[in-house]
Amino acid sequence: MITVYSNCGRIEDAKWIFNTMPTKTLISWNSILVGLTQNACPREALDFFCQMNKLDLKTDKFTFASVISACGSKIIP
Repeated sequence: MITVYSNCGRIEDAKWIFNTMPTKTLISWNSILVGLTQNACPREALDFFCQMNKLDLKTDKFTFASVISACGSKIIP
């Protein structure tokens, strides 16, 4: 659902789904990272990545691809 809402430009709904999930998997984290980056929220994507690191969650190549994409985006203050 995170990906579906993100693809439709409804990033607030995607974040709501993510934030209300009782258990978050790597797939859900990667989905929200991609969604935020694709919806012009790269700074927020990087904030979510920092949260992942604080929780000591395992990352994969999809996580890093999303983070690199967010870093390459024009970050709006």
